[in-house]
Amino acid sequence: SLFAPHTPAPQGPPDGATLCGERSMHRTALGPYGSPANTLMPRSSPPALPTVPLQLANVAGSGVPRDYEAIGEHVLSYAALNSEEGSGLELIIETHRVVFVPLTVFACTAFLAAEYYENGRLVEAEHAPTEECYYRLVVQGHLLCAAALSANPLFGPSNDVLVRMGAKQNEHILEDGEAWRLVTPLFLHAGLVHWALNMSALLQLGLRLEEAHGALRVAGVYLVSGVFGVIMSAILAPHSMSVGASGAILGLLGASLGEVIQNWGVYARPCTLLCQLGVAAVLQ
Repeated sequence: SLFAPHTPAPQGPPDGATLCGERSMHRTALGPYGSPANTLMPRSSPPALPTVPLQLANVAGSGVPRDYEAIGEHVLSYAALNSEEGSGLELIIETHRVVFVPLTVFACTAFLAAEYYENGRLVEAEHAPTEECYYRLVVQGHLLCAAALSANPLFGPSNDVLVRMGAKQNEHILEDGEAWRLVTPLFLHAGLVHWALNMSALLQLGLRLEEAHGALRVAGVYLVSGVFGVIMSAILAPHSMSVGASGAILGLLGASLGEVIQNWGVYARPCTLLCQLGVAAVLQ
């Protein structure tokens, strides 16, 4: 074990908890406190498993400060510290290396650049702008272009380019057997605006979840939710072409919602977190 034995975290709803107010934890499970001079002292740990500060709801009578923010880290245990420097509360926090979310953002960004390249690949730079290739940029002799806003208001390529690169289109999936189109839409975006909205939501939700629960769990939720979203799009909108990671991000929103509800008594401001998730869901 990387850590010495510690007093386990209290289970169940804390004493004096209210629906949305700050709650007080079981004082008996945290040991004898009472001095206003008590401080919150995170324990140092190996670089591979760093300790992250956590905001605690006020422990009744303990004097524990509330100047740390809880954003979903997994608390392994609490431990009373009784040293020459005084008593305090030690938090052992398990965090995971963030890998999947940065790689996904990189992949989506690379695919977006490839969309602009494919949109201008067969166009001569000296020719007059067209509706399919209106906004142009030449990079090392290669023409990157976006369609006119009348054709694509999200500042992206034409629909034909998105279909060639793997957008969801039922006839290609059902008639041509291109099952890979159930996955590629997760990494394609209709334009720069679409990409920016999805990546900001992915970074906001995914980094926190991956740090708390690990890359495998987050990748599983993300990919399964995304593929299921493409399938539902094929069923409910069979005649439309679609791209984007919104279904996968909504899966992360659902996972975040479940985390907040399951750990309602741990968060200092659970209703605030619910409101933030609601706003993110509406934007998606």
